[in-house]
Amino acid sequence: MFLSRLQLTHFRNFLQLDLALDQPFTVLQGPNGAGKTNLLDAICFLATSRSHKSQADSQSVHAGAASEALSFFEIAGTVVDDAGAVQHLRVFYGPRHAPGKESKILEGNGERLRALDLMGRLRAILFIPNDTRLIAEGPGVRRRALDITLCQIDRQYFRSLLRYQRILRERNALLKNLRADPVAAAPARLEEETAFWNRALARHGAQVMRARAQWLQLLAAKAAPYHAQMTQDQERLALTYRPSVRLPDADLTQADASVWESAFAGKLQETLPRDFARVQTSTGPHRDDFEFRSNDLLLSDFGSRGQQRTAIVAYRLAEAEGIRTRCREAPLLLLDDVMSELDETRRGTVVEAVQTLDQVIMTTTDWDHYPRRFLAQAACWKVRSGALQPT
Repeated sequence: MFLSRLQLTHFRNFLQLDLALDQPFTVLQGPNGAGKTNLLDAICFLATSRSHKSQADSQSVHAGAASEALSFFEIAGTVVDDAGAVQHLRVFYGPRHAPGKESKILEGNGERLRALDLMGRLRAILFIPNDTRLIAEGPGVRRRALDITLCQIDRQYFRSLLRYQRILRERNALLKNLRADPVAAAPARLEEETAFWNRALARHGAQVMRARAQWLQLLAAKAAPYHAQMTQDQERLALTYRPSVRLPDADLTQADASVWESAFAGKLQETLPRDFARVQTSTGPHRDDFEFRSNDLLLSDFGSRGQQRTAIVAYRLAEAEGIRTRCREAPLLLLDDVMSELDETRRGTVVEAVQTLDQVIMTTTDWDHYPRRFLAQAACWKVRSGALQPT
């Protein structure tokens, strides 16, 4: 899977860009604020239909264009897969009929797409400097990271996740309505009213949890060698799934969906009085988490910033390798300033790893962060105030 061309109009600080990507490795160099990260974010839009920053789409409109009556941004990309098939992807955000009525349009080869249909047409893995928050912050950040990747490689996962989230909202709304009715507090009435939503939640939630368990097992196996190489075999990285639903069998990855569904349904029944009292569903995939451990120590509690960054770099490289294993195609790997806080050994591991992939786009503030022999085989660009200059 190869992104051969990227075109931007009115996107962030890029008023206009038409970039041919004809090399496996592209390095973008420039000072902070020049637009390097914005370019990577545009690619994330093509891959996932949204910004990696989780901000409103309107914030991606060029500042100069935002004051115009018809402000918009447009991102277009040409993707070529291993079989030579070409796809033209487009994301447009702006007014459809009149100013103030903005919406987002997704297209593939000229046809309108839903976000579900766009996912997987361009698979991309992004590393950004503050990715250490995947370790340092709460479980919601880690769940979102899992969802972004799994939705790109497993359409059924995306469907199950969307249905689960919708049913979760319905169940919580029902609990709120029942809480206002004193009669509903009776156990028999409460079970009767929630039975339908519990079954639906367990069915779709089981698919989500099973997929997460299997994916994290694969990532753990892929990340450990990268991490060992970067730490010169001094540290051992482990990724452990912590679902809010516990299975009778300790091997989460071998359990089929029916086992997950049965366990989840039982947990929903068990926690129903508490859910009713708190007016929210207290168990399920929306409460899942996973841990990063090095030498059996929890990195969120005991890891230095350097240890956390090393673990995240290994995690992102493992995602790229894991997607190639699952999909038989390597994703586009986007590395935003990955080298700045790594020592010589860790930088060497990154350079060695990326050379096994089909396409990698990297940003840096300093050319010296990369070996000269690597830069010699890469397309190198200077980024200055929303414009690219060849070196």
